Amino acid sequence: MYILLLPIIIAEVLFWTILIYFVWRMFWSFKAGNWSGVAFWAVLFSLPFAYYQYAHLQADMRDAARAAEVAFFETSKITNDHPKLLEFYGHISASERLIALGALGFKEIVVFQRPHREEIRGEFVTLAPGCKQHAREKIEIWHKRGRFRAPTKEDKACLIGEWKTVAADRSMISAVEYRQGTQVTLLQPGNNFYNAGLEIRVRNQEGSKLVAYWERPYNSRPSWPGPWGYAYPSYSGSERYKEPGRLQFLLDAMEIK
Repeated sequence: MYILLLPIIIAEVLFWTILIYFVWRMFWSFKAGNWSGVAFWAVLFSLPFAYYQYAHLQADMRDAARAAEVAFFETSKITNDHPKLLEFYGHISASERLIALGALGFKEIVVFQRPHREEIRGEFVTLAPGCKQHAREKIEIWHKRGRFRAPTKEDKACLIGEWKTVAADRSMISAVEYRQGTQVTLLQPGNNFYNAGLEIRVRNQEGSKLVAYWERPYNSRPSWPGPWGYAYPSYSGSERYKEPGRLQFLLDAMEIK
């Protein structure tokens, strides 16, 4: 496996060897008083660093352009008569399931698996009788701590799940869709990262309406001026596109404070 890194390592060594050569020629031009030579070799030395900055600037501009597109997406608010079925295309913890069923007004959750051999399976989850108060307490814990501990036996006992095979076309079934990562429908082509986006829609017989959307562009840029930086690029900084949090994103869309 590591043998595949050999061409990159060789290219990196050659890159720095050439840069050292440029510095050496610049030094001797300086000693000889050849200022045009100094300028020539200085320009050659700075070219890879200038292109590195240019690539970063281009990636930042693509990030900004995509952010402007996302800001103009037309969204609708979720009303009190929203569908009582919540479909998850991604991961949802036990505590988050309890909050959705106990505090957000959903009667059933479907957590979908990725299609396998053209078969789509989903876990249909409902709240056990007598667990309404326990489920509502979870949202208070979230507001106080901002996180959950590992699910308890009571948490698991309050969730009744059943796996079923479902039809591929669910357009006629009213539901609130929550898509995460690569399951998001509005991602740019090539953005295949697991935490690339969050999307909530309300689907009914009239169609599908976007409620909330967040995206991290993941435009690549070199991580280093040398060949290694282009072979292993970096992406849009997480500090600029901080994920709002899976649960908090849903609470904000439902306007639960």
